[in-house]
Order: sequence, then structure tokens, then C-alpha cells
Amino acid sequence: MSICSRFEVSEGSVILYVNCVMKAIRNKKSEFVQWPKDNNQSVIYTGFQNIGGFQNVIGAIDGTHFILTETPTQDPTAYFTRKKRYAIQCQGIVDFKGILLCNRIAWI
Repeated sequence: MSICSRFEVSEGSVILYVNCVMKAIRNKKSEFVQWPKDNNQSVIYTGFQNIGGFQNVIGAIDGTHFILTETPTQDPTAYFTRKKRYAIQCQGIVDFKGILLCNRIAWI
């Protein structure tokens, strides 16, 4: 079931609201997702040392793909993965508590 039919709104309204929410998240990102400053770096180093014996580690990195349900209309080859699907890539770095320090979402 699509968002449009579930909430009885037009596709144009969904696109408009999704874009507004994405813009708001981008504008607030720097307040909540930040690379640690000097005073927090030593806490993170110690945290990774304590949980896994890793020295001088500031973050753990991982990534995933958000699979697209439709082929992009603009530059579809930029979204085509090695698994032969269209997707957007998400990469994140977390500290020893799992708190997001940095993220990047982009086409492949």
C-alpha cells in the first residue's frame, strides 16, 4: 500500500512533505551529528579500549543500501549496484556507545 492511498493524499503532497522533512533534517544535522571535539575524543578512545581492547579508535563504520523500488529517471546507472539493483548508499560512523558521529547518504 502506498503512502498516498494509506493517508488519502496526493502524490504531489507526499513529495512536497518528504522534501520539507528532508530539508529540516539536513538543517538540524550539524546540531545532533558531530565529529567529537578534543575533550570527547579521549572518552571515546577509552570506551573502545574498554569494550574490545582497540587502541586509538574513534569510531566504528558500517554501511547499507536503501533499495529503490523504481528505476531513477535521471542518471540511473549512478544508482545501479553490483548486486544489479538500484539503490542509495548510506554510511555511518558510531562511537563505542553506538551514537552516530557522522553519516553520508548518496548514490553509488
